[in-house]
Amino acid sequence: MFNKTAGTGQGEYLDNGYIGGFCMDLSEYVAHDSLTYDVIMPQDGPRPTSFLGESMGQAKADYISELWGRFYDPAWSAGGSYTYQQNKNAEAFAAAVWEIIYEDLPTSSSAWDVTVDSTGGSRGFKATNLDYQKANAWLGALDGTGPIADLRALSYVGAQDFIVEIPEPSSIAIFAVSGLCFLIRKNRTSPDASGLKI
Repeated sequence: MFNKTAGTGQGEYLDNGYIGGFCMDLSEYVAHDSLTYDVIMPQDGPRPTSFLGESMGQAKADYISELWGRFYDPAWSAGGSYTYQQNKNAEAFAAAVWEIIYEDLPTSSSAWDVTVDSTGGSRGFKATNLDYQKANAWLGALDGTGPIADLRALSYVGAQDFIVEIPEPSSIAIFAVSGLCFLIRKNRTSPDASGLKI
């Protein structure tokens, strides 16, 4: 988690305060300084692209969006203390994110395997000291039909990039319309100066 204090452009969609996210950049460390991140689309990250040779691209971003939509637990970034199981699940989720970003796309989602570096050269990823069965099960469930999350990448060249979720605009719109309807209804049932309801 990190503390957002200001934002412009797409950064305005994220509330100020603590934001939960997942690391997406294996070649850089988490910064301990106050930094100004660029808010970019996930398919354009991570930056710099020297480790991967290019950004992850749309197909991988779509997989991460579905992974997040299906399996992300907001309790992982709620602050405070976490249970052993929450930590294990968050760790498996992080491994699944890295598997998508750093491995070549498989021909079938059932072929994802966080325990095997199946990408040629030095660009791959593997993890074994975690709940890899859960990570692989989550990856295997990705078929393009699940719920998706509206994600952005927070990018700073020279520090760890993060994936975060943008609050759902439809929920914001529903709350705004509901509030407007409530105010209209309240005004219509309020007595006017003559004591009559209009």
